[in-house]
Amino acid sequence: TFIKPSVETVTAAAENVEVPDDMRMSIVNSAHKKAYPISSFTYLLVPQIMPADKGKNLVEFIGWAITEGQAHARQLHYAPLPAKVVSKIQSTVKVFQYKLN
Repeated sequence: TFIKPSVETVTAAAENVEVPDDMRMSIVNSAHKKAYPISSFTYLLVPQIMPADKGKNLVEFIGWAITEGQAHARQLHYAPLPAKVVSKIQSTVKVFQYKLN
């Protein structure tokens, strides 16, 4: 079945993804019936060690990007993240934030 690439079909590709602790996952050829097969996440690589002020700013930015920032995703041609991916990012950011304090 031909699936047209769109924000909706890329989001569908990520709907059933299993999110491991290290966040390395693939949504290429998702089993979801309405998923665009050539989909991927955009990753943010974060250094483990950085000055506390930069780290706090980064934590704030990531927090915004995965909550209020999701409202801007479609107009920027990005697919919004599924809730379970957002939840995993939030728990990862909390651990990172704890290390900064």
